Amino acid sequence: MKKTKMRLLIISPIATIALLTLSGCHHSTRGIESEDGTLNMKIDTLNLKSIKEQGYDKGTAPNEAGEAIFARLEDEATSLETIYSYFTHYSPVMRFKASQAMSKRGKASMPFLIKALQSGDKYQIRAACDAISQVRQFFGVSVKTNRRTPQSMTLEINAEAVPYMSPLLDHENMYIRVGALQALSRCGKAAAPHLPKVATFITDDEWWLRGGAAYVLQGVGSPEADKYLPSLAKTMLTERRIQCLNIMSAALKDLIRTSSNRQQLAEQIGEGLGQMHDYYHRLRGRDVLDAAGTDAGIALPYVDKLIAEMEETLKDAEPDSRKTKADQAELKQLKTTRDKLSGVKK
Repeated sequence: MKKTKMRLLIISPIATIALLTLSGCHHSTRGIESEDGTLNMKIDTLNLKSIKEQGYDKGTAPNEAGEAIFARLEDEATSLETIYSYFTHYSPVMRFKASQAMSKRGKASMPFLIKALQSGDKYQIRAACDAISQVRQFFGVSVKTNRRTPQSMTLEINAEAVPYMSPLLDHENMYIRVGALQALSRCGKAAAPHLPKVATFITDDEWWLRGGAAYVLQGVGSPEADKYLPSLAKTMLTERRIQCLNIMSAALKDLIRTSSNRQQLAEQIGEGLGQMHDYYHRLRGRDVLDAAGTDAGIALPYVDKLIAEMEETLKDAEPDSRKTKADQAELKQLKTTRDKLSGVKK
């Protein structure tokens, strides 16, 4: 647990607090949420007492412990009405759990989700978006789902909510806009008519919105998303936020295989590969080229140029330095990419 906390603190202090809570730790939530629904850093207390010892409520009676709420939301006998009532809970953790519980109910939950989306209440709206997206991210940290578990909210079911989610892309609250993008990304082709608006977020100042736009393009797929991929590739080449870089790279890896303009994308990424920020960023760029294989052969001259430059640099490098070893590893991977683009099998 200690190791996990340290890693989360590096990502985000707020993410650490939220996920510590989910793991059974308790903190005072007074001051976490501001009036506009955004999050701030005014944490009164943070302690590691079990939720069995302390509840989450603010001291109002009766004090319902978090453990009891978790159990109620996970109980299949709990009604949809009861789950829905937790969409307005003051704690973002409880709203998160309620959205998870609602998403497991499939089509039966859709009337409640549409009601929440139309409510005008920021808490209900975001909880509904999280239920539809089956929570892609929580406080900016990716949430991994169990791929072996059948997904209850199918693309066809989610499509019913698209007319109620698309207006949220203009919502004044950024947290709601992010939720709407993540939810639209789970709606398949039904979200295609809204791609012109979605694409405006590719270059947004907020990385959550940039990542959300990439999610939607990936969810809609080709051919509808094809015209927006050069813009996504351009942003990826200069993206400095690691979380967003990974989202964009994963989307482009998926889309370049079927895109009608994959040659253009491959050349664009190949040309920009050398200008990417560092080794890790270039790795994500190479991932996209590798996914395209020989269809990205047009990028070979740029990869060859990088290989030649790196080989020249290594001639005078200090043999046992950490940087030299890292450069040698990258050179080896670049040659692997070259083989994939040229169709060489080993």
